[in-house]
Amino acid sequence: MTENTSFFKQNKLVILTLIIVLMIGGFVYFIDNSEQVFVKQSASGQPYSGKAAIGGEFTMTDQDGNTFTEADLKGSPTMMFFGFTHCPDICPTSLTTITHVMEDLPKDISDNLKVVFVTVDPARDTPAVMKEYLANFDEDYIGLSGTDEQLKDMAKKYLVYYAKNAESDPKYYLMDHSAYVYLFDDNAEYLTHFSHKMQPDAISAKVQQAL
Repeated sequence: MTENTSFFKQNKLVILTLIIVLMIGGFVYFIDNSEQVFVKQSASGQPYSGKAAIGGEFTMTDQDGNTFTEADLKGSPTMMFFGFTHCPDICPTSLTTITHVMEDLPKDISDNLKVVFVTVDPARDTPAVMKEYLANFDEDYIGLSGTDEQLKDMAKKYLVYYAKNAESDPKYYLMDHSAYVYLFDDNAEYLTHFSHKMQPDAISAKVQQAL
């Protein structure tokens, strides 16, 4: 038995553990840094170039009580975030980040960029509640609410996960939900998305690059 063979046999468990850790680390890095992970697949399993599987027709109600559909997104680019007004951390932080991004963008871009906040908690987030909540960030932001079925339909098309947190207080429940900020072009076509962990200057740079 050679010295190298003996070493590997004695340390096989350690080596295998290191390999697994490296593989997991690489996967996590890929997910955290990928901005094009949502790609529409063809029947053959090959991705259609440039066609994202995010977006589509929907009908919701805005903060002024008016019907709002995907057609209202067209005509200017849009940043969209799904959350809820009773969210204690991620939602207000993400909206604050978006506000900083809007302030950082060149005026010709920010003046033409919609910000849409879609609630995943329509039972509590009525149009009036959405309007009051968004006024804390920017009165021009659009808040969308709707029926459970309308939200379910939109969330499916926009690849948004949400569910009532079963461990929270039933009276003051929380919602679990995905926390990406989506960017759409002026034809309501998906361009890219940003993690809620990204800094405003990084998002601003990517928005300018995408637009």
